[in-house]
Amino acid sequence: MPSSAGYRVWASRGKTLDCVYDNNSATIARDGLERTLRLLLASDADEINVLAHSMGNWVTVEAFRQIEISGNLTSASKLGMVILAAPDIDEDVFKSEMQRIGKPKKPFLIIVSRDDKALGLSRLIAGGKDRIGASSNTAELAELGAIVVDLSDVKANDAANHGKFAQVAEIAPDLRKALAQGIPDQEEGGLAGATTRVLTLPVAAPIKILTANSACRRYLTYREDER
Repeated sequence: MPSSAGYRVWASRGKTLDCVYDNNSATIARDGLERTLRLLLASDADEINVLAHSMGNWVTVEAFRQIEISGNLTSASKLGMVILAAPDIDEDVFKSEMQRIGKPKKPFLIIVSRDDKALGLSRLIAGGKDRIGASSNTAELAELGAIVVDLSDVKANDAANHGKFAQVAEIAPDLRKALAQGIPDQEEGGLAGATTRVLTLPVAAPIKILTANSACRRYLTYREDER
Protein backbone atom coordinates (compact mmCIF):
# COMPACT_ATOMS: atom_id res chain seq x y z
CA MET A 1 0.00 0.00 0.00
CA PRO A 2 1.52 3.38 -1.00
CA SER A 3 2.22 5.76 1.86
CA SER A 4 3.62 9.22 2.43
CA ALA A 5 5.50 10.69 5.38
CA GLY A 6 4.84 14.16 6.74
CA TYR A 7 6.82 16.08 9.35
CA ARG A 8 5.72 18.78 11.76
CA VAL A 9 8.63 20.73 13.23
CA TRP A 10 8.70 23.08 16.20
CA ALA A 11 11.33 25.32 17.79
CA SER A 12 13.16 22.86 20.02
CA ARG A 13 16.80 23.58 20.84
CA GLY A 14 17.42 19.86 21.24
CA LYS A 15 19.41 20.28 24.46
CA THR A 16 18.33 18.81 27.78
CA LEU A 17 19.36 21.88 29.78
CA ASP A 18 17.11 24.03 27.55
CA CYS A 19 14.01 22.03 28.47
CA VAL A 20 12.19 25.10 29.87
CA TYR A 21 12.72 26.90 26.56
CA ASP A 22 11.53 23.79 24.74
CA ASN A 23 8.45 23.52 26.94
CA ASN A 24 7.47 27.09 26.08
CA SER A 25 8.07 26.41 22.39
CA ALA A 26 5.98 23.25 22.64
CA THR A 27 3.12 25.24 24.14
CA ILE A 28 3.21 27.61 21.16
CA ALA A 29 3.30 24.66 18.73
CA ARG A 30 0.12 22.94 20.00
CA ASP A 31 -2.37 24.84 17.87
CA GLY A 32 -0.37 24.39 14.69
CA LEU A 33 -0.14 20.64 15.21
CA GLU A 34 -3.85 20.49 15.97
CA ARG A 35 -4.63 22.19 12.65
CA THR A 36 -2.29 19.81 10.84
CA LEU A 37 -3.89 16.73 12.42
CA ARG A 38 -7.38 17.98 11.57
CA LEU A 39 -6.37 18.49 7.94
CA LEU A 40 -4.90 14.99 7.78
CA LEU A 41 -7.94 13.39 9.41
CA ALA A 42 -10.18 15.19 6.91
CA SER A 43 -8.05 14.17 3.92
CA ASP A 44 -8.50 11.24 1.54
CA ALA A 45 -5.91 9.18 3.42
CA ASP A 46 -7.10 5.76 4.60
CA GLU A 47 -5.11 5.88 7.83
CA ILE A 48 -3.04 8.44 9.75
CA ASN A 49 -0.18 7.15 11.92
CA VAL A 50 1.67 9.47 14.29
CA LEU A 51 5.18 9.20 15.78
CA ALA A 52 6.45 11.67 18.39
CA HIS A 53 9.70 11.72 20.35
CA SER A 54 10.77 13.26 23.67
CA MET A 55 9.04 16.59 24.39
CA GLY A 56 7.37 16.38 21.00
CA ASN A 57 5.05 13.93 22.73
CA TRP A 58 3.72 16.71 24.93
CA VAL A 59 2.90 18.76 21.83
CA THR A 60 1.19 15.73 20.29
CA VAL A 61 -0.88 14.68 23.30
CA GLU A 62 -1.94 18.28 23.93
CA ALA A 63 -3.05 18.58 20.30
CA PHE A 64 -5.08 15.37 20.63
CA ARG A 65 -6.58 16.70 23.85
CA GLN A 66 -7.66 19.89 22.10
CA ILE A 67 -9.20 17.92 19.23
CA GLU A 68 -11.09 15.74 21.69
CA ILE A 69 -12.46 18.76 23.54
CA SER A 70 -13.80 20.37 20.36
CA GLY A 71 -14.08 17.55 17.85
CA ASN A 72 -14.33 14.07 19.41
CA LEU A 73 -10.94 12.52 18.70
CA THR A 74 -12.06 9.08 19.91
CA SER A 75 -14.40 8.79 16.91
CA ALA A 76 -11.70 9.67 14.36
CA SER A 77 -11.78 6.44 12.35
CA LYS A 78 -8.71 7.34 10.28
CA LEU A 79 -6.43 7.63 13.30
CA GLY A 80 -4.17 4.59 13.23
CA MET A 81 -1.14 3.95 15.41
CA VAL A 82 0.06 6.71 17.72
CA ILE A 83 3.61 6.03 18.92
CA LEU A 84 4.88 8.06 21.87
CA ALA A 85 8.64 7.43 22.02
CA ALA A 86 10.55 8.39 25.19
CA PRO A 87 7.87 10.90 26.22
CA ASP A 88 9.22 13.85 28.21
CA ILE A 89 5.90 14.40 29.97
CA ASP A 90 5.15 14.63 33.68
CA GLU A 91 3.30 11.48 34.81
CA ASP A 92 0.44 13.38 36.47
CA VAL A 93 0.07 15.69 33.48
CA PHE A 94 -0.11 12.70 31.13
CA LYS A 95 -2.74 10.97 33.25
CA SER A 96 -4.83 14.14 33.23
CA GLU A 97 -4.49 14.47 29.45
CA MET A 98 -5.44 10.84 28.80
CA GLN A 99 -8.42 11.02 31.14
CA ARG A 100 -9.68 13.96 29.08
CA ILE A 101 -8.96 12.26 25.75
CA GLY A 102 -10.47 8.96 26.88
CA LYS A 103 -9.35 5.49 25.86
CA PRO A 104 -8.60 5.60 22.12
CA LYS A 105 -10.09 2.97 19.83
CA LYS A 106 -6.55 1.88 19.02
CA PRO A 107 -4.24 1.97 22.05
CA PHE A 108 -1.38 4.44 22.01
CA LEU A 109 2.04 2.75 21.89
CA ILE A 110 4.35 4.18 24.57
CA ILE A 111 8.06 3.34 24.38
CA VAL A 112 9.83 3.64 27.73
CA SER A 113 13.28 2.97 29.18
CA ARG A 114 14.12 3.47 32.84
CA ASP A 115 17.79 4.13 32.04
CA ASP A 116 17.05 7.12 29.78
CA LYS A 117 19.65 9.67 30.92
CA ALA A 118 18.05 12.62 29.13
CA LEU A 119 14.74 11.99 30.88
CA GLY A 120 16.60 11.47 34.14
CA LEU A 121 18.01 14.98 33.87
CA SER A 122 14.60 16.32 32.84
CA ARG A 123 13.16 14.71 35.97
CA LEU A 124 15.77 16.47 38.11
CA ILE A 125 15.03 19.85 36.53
CA ALA A 126 11.28 19.24 36.98
CA GLY A 127 11.59 18.88 40.75
CA GLY A 128 11.96 15.12 40.85
CA LYS A 129 8.71 14.38 38.99
CA ASP A 130 8.93 11.20 36.90
CA ARG A 131 8.73 11.42 33.12
CA ILE A 132 6.48 9.01 31.25
CA GLY A 133 9.33 7.81 29.04
CA ALA A 134 11.31 6.57 32.05
CA SER A 135 8.36 5.42 34.12
CA SER A 136 8.25 2.22 36.14
CA ASN A 137 4.46 2.54 36.55
CA THR A 138 3.78 0.76 33.27
CA ALA A 139 0.62 -0.97 34.50
CA GLU A 140 -0.99 2.41 35.19
CA LEU A 141 -0.11 3.59 31.69
CA ALA A 142 -1.69 0.46 30.20
CA GLU A 143 -4.89 1.04 32.13
CA LEU A 144 -5.12 4.51 30.54
CA GLY A 145 -5.40 2.84 27.15
CA ALA A 146 -1.81 2.25 26.06
CA ILE A 147 0.49 -0.53 24.97
CA VAL A 148 3.77 -0.05 26.81
CA VAL A 149 7.03 -1.21 25.23
CA ASP A 150 9.73 -1.37 27.91
CA LEU A 151 13.25 -1.19 26.45
CA SER A 152 15.06 -0.81 29.78
CA ASP A 153 17.17 -3.93 29.20
CA VAL A 154 18.06 -3.09 25.61
CA LYS A 155 21.52 -1.69 24.90
CA ALA A 156 21.18 1.73 23.31
CA ASN A 157 23.01 3.02 20.26
CA ASP A 158 23.33 6.50 21.80
CA ALA A 159 25.11 7.61 24.98
CA ALA A 160 21.99 9.12 26.56
CA ASN A 161 19.81 6.02 25.98
CA HIS A 162 17.24 8.42 24.53
CA GLY A 163 16.96 7.00 21.02
CA LYS A 164 16.13 3.36 21.70
CA PHE A 165 12.77 3.69 19.96
CA ALA A 166 14.52 3.40 16.59
CA GLN A 167 15.55 -0.15 17.50
CA VAL A 168 11.92 -1.28 17.76
CA ALA A 169 11.88 -1.45 13.97
CA GLU A 170 13.88 -4.68 14.23
CA ILE A 171 10.95 -6.52 15.80
CA ALA A 172 8.05 -4.52 14.35
CA PRO A 173 6.60 -7.34 12.17
CA ASP A 174 6.74 -9.84 15.03
CA LEU A 175 5.28 -7.33 17.47
CA ARG A 176 2.38 -6.54 15.16
CA LYS A 177 1.66 -10.26 14.66
CA ALA A 178 1.84 -11.07 18.39
CA LEU A 179 -0.50 -8.25 19.38
CA ALA A 180 -2.96 -9.22 16.65
CA GLN A 181 -3.04 -12.85 17.79
CA GLY A 182 -3.48 -12.02 21.47
CA ILE A 183 -1.81 -13.57 24.48
CA PRO A 184 -2.76 -16.83 26.22
CA ASP A 185 -3.89 -16.50 29.84
CA GLN A 186 -1.31 -17.41 32.47
CA GLU A 187 -0.56 -16.11 35.95
CA GLU A 188 2.62 -14.17 36.68
CA GLY A 189 4.02 -12.72 39.88
CA GLY A 190 0.79 -12.96 41.81
CA LEU A 191 -0.83 -10.21 39.73
CA ALA A 192 -4.46 -11.07 39.19
CA GLY A 193 -5.29 -11.40 35.52
CA ALA A 194 -1.67 -11.04 34.43
CA THR A 195 -0.46 -13.15 31.54
CA THR A 196 2.93 -13.91 30.05
CA ARG A 197 4.24 -15.09 26.73
CA VAL A 198 7.85 -15.55 25.68
CA LEU A 199 8.78 -15.36 22.02
CA THR A 200 12.23 -16.16 20.63
CA LEU A 201 13.33 -13.25 18.46
CA PRO A 202 16.74 -12.01 17.24
CA VAL A 203 17.03 -9.05 19.59
CA ALA A 204 19.81 -8.21 22.00
CA ALA A 205 17.87 -8.20 25.28
CA PRO A 206 14.39 -8.73 26.74
CA ILE A 207 11.72 -6.29 25.60
CA LYS A 208 8.60 -6.29 27.74
CA ILE A 209 5.26 -5.41 26.18
CA LEU A 210 2.41 -4.55 28.54
CA THR A 211 -1.20 -4.11 27.49
CA ALA A 212 -4.46 -3.86 29.37
CA ASN A 213 -7.87 -5.22 28.47
CA SER A 214 -10.32 -3.81 30.98
CA ALA A 215 -8.95 -5.03 34.31
CA CYS A 216 -6.75 -7.67 32.69
CA ARG A 217 -3.10 -6.77 32.23
CA ARG A 218 -1.10 -8.70 29.67
CA TYR A 219 2.64 -9.09 29.30
CA LEU A 220 4.86 -10.21 26.43
CA THR A 221 8.59 -10.65 26.85
CA TYR A 222 10.96 -10.89 23.91
CA ARG A 223 14.32 -12.50 24.67
CA GLU A 224 17.46 -13.26 22.75
CA ASP A 225 17.59 -16.65 21.06
CA GLU A 226 19.62 -19.05 23.21
CA ARG A 227 22.46 -20.59 21.24
